[in-house]
Amino acid sequence: MLRAVIFDFDGLLLDTETAEYEAWARIFQAHGTQLPVEDWGQFVGGWVDGRAFALLEERTGRPVDRAALRRQHQEAFFAQLERTTWRAGAPIPEVHRDPPPPGEFRRDG
Repeated sequence: MLRAVIFDFDGLLLDTETAEYEAWARIFQAHGTQLPVEDWGQFVGGWVDGRAFALLEERTGRPVDRAALRRQHQEAFFAQLERTTWRAGAPIPEVHRDPPPPGEFRRDG
């Protein structure tokens, strides 16, 4: 008997990886350093925040306010997603920052 089905849509409907990279790249730039794509490639597929914080601290030589940077990252990430084009065939034309109420499916357009 089938007990569960897992759908992994990350990257299928919307290129979230580019938005994620660009949000972190802006944070690194604001701290006077860079985040080359080659370094970013080491983060893909894992927990990004911890690695990004550690690399930023290493590059700047000082500790960072992780809670503040996490908020900055979220703002930059969602701003980038709003400028991102949905992949062909994606049925959802708009990024929603807040999930719909429990039990309610939201589809705009």
